Amino acid sequence: MNKSQSTNEEKFELLFNSIADAVFLADVNSRKIIDCNKNAEKLTGYSQKEIFTMQIDQFHPKDLAKKSIKEFESSKKNSNIIETEIETKNKERIAVSINTSLVQLDGRKIMLGIFRDISEQKKSQKTLEERDAMMKSIFKAAPTGIGVVIDRKFQFVNQKFIDMVGYSKKELLGQGSRMIYPSQEEFERVGKYKYKQIEEKGTGSIETQLLRKDGHILDVLLSSTPIDVNDLSKGVTFTTTDITERKSAEKALKKKVKELESFNKTAVDRELKMIELKKKIKELEKN
Repeated sequence: MNKSQSTNEEKFELLFNSIADAVFLADVNSRKIIDCNKNAEKLTGYSQKEIFTMQIDQFHPKDLAKKSIKEFESSKKNSNIIETEIETKNKERIAVSINTSLVQLDGRKIMLGIFRDISEQKKSQKTLEERDAMMKSIFKAAPTGIGVVIDRKFQFVNQKFIDMVGYSKKELLGQGSRMIYPSQEEFERVGKYKYKQIEEKGTGSIETQLLRKDGHILDVLLSSTPIDVNDLSKGVTFTTTDITERKSAEKALKKKVKELESFNKTAVDRELKMIELKKKIKELEKN
């Protein structure tokens, strides 16, 4: 071996072991490991000496062994990126992403596999999926209409809101919220008042009216809170509570109070007139 070859091999060895991921080289026919870097030992828990006695599919759990062989064979034709699991020496299952490619080394076909630990990424993904499922459950079960708008255009609405306004999700998403207000004046009044509250307090609430698709008017309490109070372009979450029955009851009560006040005034006036009349009769009797 000349000096140039020795230098190149040293450079390759340095590069090979400096890669942050675990790297395996396997014989394309036997699937036996012929080389690996230091991070392969860290990932699997096996020593390099132990690794050199193993086939690549032996790093996978038994229930994934056949699948790993099939993917290995597929990688002979095309480079692949595979998400799977390996089993460490301590029987711990670790989620990995494997980037495979066929390479030539000293005239010999070798399978190169770069294994990246994605277990933390998978945990984060699972947490996000669980949180997303929980939020969907809340939105579905909530007795109020819930949605998200950006620049007062619908980005998300729950089923309750759809039922309230009578439009389908397809008809609402991407459309401006002006469509559910009975007038341009009310649309502007609500926007001005609500966004002023958001600017001052971080959230806003207002009683208003919504126009259903069938033309009926709903009295609602509309509350809005931005996802990021410093950046409304990220969206504003809103809730709508139907207060039509409450408002009707309030109107009926006000009407009743007014009637009672009118009746009381009439009764008092009558009583005062009777007192005045009795007073005049007594004066006449004296004369």
